[in-house]
Amino acid sequence: MRKFLAMLVAVVSVVLSAAFVSACGAGGKNSEGDASGATHSVTVRESDLYDVSVVGEAKAGETVRAEVSVDARFGNVARVSAVYANGSACTSEGNGRYAFVMPDGDVTLTVKTEGVEVKETDNGMTWINCPAYVSPMAENETARYQRFDMDFGTETVTGRTDENGCLTAVGVYSTDESVIPSSAIAGAIAYGDASAVKTAYFDVDRSQIREGPTTLIVLDDDSDRAVSINVTVAPFGQANGGLWDVSVSVDAGEVGAEAKDGGYRLVLTQTSYYVYGCGYEEEQWESVVCPSDSIQTISFKYDPTALYTLSFRYLSAGEGGEYVNMPIGGGVSGGIGNYEYPVAFSENNGVLEIEI
Repeated sequence: MRKFLAMLVAVVSVVLSAAFVSACGAGGKNSEGDASGATHSVTVRESDLYDVSVVGEAKAGETVRAEVSVDARFGNVARVSAVYANGSACTSEGNGRYAFVMPDGDVTLTVKTEGVEVKETDNGMTWINCPAYVSPMAENETARYQRFDMDFGTETVTGRTDENGCLTAVGVYSTDESVIPSSAIAGAIAYGDASAVKTAYFDVDRSQIREGPTTLIVLDDDSDRAVSINVTVAPFGQANGGLWDVSVSVDAGEVGAEAKDGGYRLVLTQTSYYVYGCGYEEEQWESVVCPSDSIQTISFKYDPTALYTLSFRYLSAGEGGEYVNMPIGGGVSGGIGNYEYPVAFSENNGVLEIEI
C-alpha cells in the first residue's frame, strides 16, 4: 500500500511539473507578443527629411529590419539619430540599418532627426536674422509670429509662388516637429516682387510651438543648397542666463518746441522683427509718449541675445499730423540712416545716456 501511494505521488508530481513548465513557456511567448504568428502592418511616419525602406507587413515574432537615411538634399544639415517602433527604440546595426521584433499588432516607425548647423554656404546663402531662442506665445501677448530672414547670396532663387504667395523653390523644415511643427512654419516669402529673388523671410507661429531644441532648415531646391540654425524654444527670461535690468536715459534738451508740442516719442524695439519676449512691458516694444521734460529714462528687461534700437519721433504740425523720425546725435554713433541707433549693454544694471 505504501509503495502504491509513493508511486501515485510521483506520477502526480510529474504531471504537475509538466503542466507548470508548459504554462511558463506559453506565458513567456505571449509576453513577447508573438504567440499568434499573425501578420501585421508596418507603416512609417513620413517626412521630407529622410527616406525609409522597410517591408509593409511582417509576422509576430519576426525580426524586421529597416534602412533609414537622410534625404540627399539634407545631407549636410541633418542626420538620423534614432528610430522607434511604436515608441520603443529600435536596435541600430550600423550603416543606417535598424531592427526590431514584430509584436502581435501593427507597428508605426518614427524617425528622429538632428540638425547640423550651417549658417552660410559657399555661394553666400546665409541668415540675416536668425534668433537662437524663441519664446512660446504667452496669454497676454499680441505678437504671434517670430520672423526669420535669409539672403540667397550670388545665386538668386526663382520667384514662382504658390496660392499663398510662398516661394515654390524654397522649403522650410524643423528637425523636431514636437518643438516646432510644420504647421507652425509659414513658407518663405520674397522681399519685393521679382523673378529672381535675393532675400526672403518666413514666420513661425509662436502659439503652436513647445519648449525644447530643434533645428530650422531652409532648402533652396533651385541650387541644391541649404542653411540651418539651431533654435531653442524657451519661456522669455529663461534662456542664456536670463534678463538684465537696464535703462536708457535720453536728453532731449536741444530738441525744438515743434518736436515737443505734440508729445514726442522714444521708440525702443528689437531689430529685424525679433519678437522674443514681447510679452513684457508694452513700452519696451512700442512707443513711449513723453511729456515736455527734456530728460527721459526708460527702464526695461534686456535680453543679451537680442539686438535693440532706439528712435525718436515727433508729431508733425497741422491737423492729422503724423509722427516723423528725427535723427539722433550725441552719445550714440552709427545706426541706420541716422534714425535708428543700436542700444547695447555689456552688464546687468547698465545705464546708457543718449543726447538728441
